[in-house]
Amino acid sequence: MDTPEVSAPVVFDDSVAKVAILLRGSFGKGKSKAQNVNLICLYDKKTGKASIEEYRWLGK
Repeated sequence: MDTPEVSAPVVFDDSVAKVAILLRGSFGKGKSKAQNVNLICLYDKKTGKASIEEYRWLGK
């Protein structure tokens, strides 16, 4: 993903200690057809670890 669109961070309170960011962009260039991708990144402030997963909007 070269230049993804990125949401503003969603910061949860300290009892949860998580920050979420939504990313939207596409993979693939040239002869391969570009695929649109929606990703969510969840960052754990306590452990310093991040997890990224693909998601789909409802109805799409």
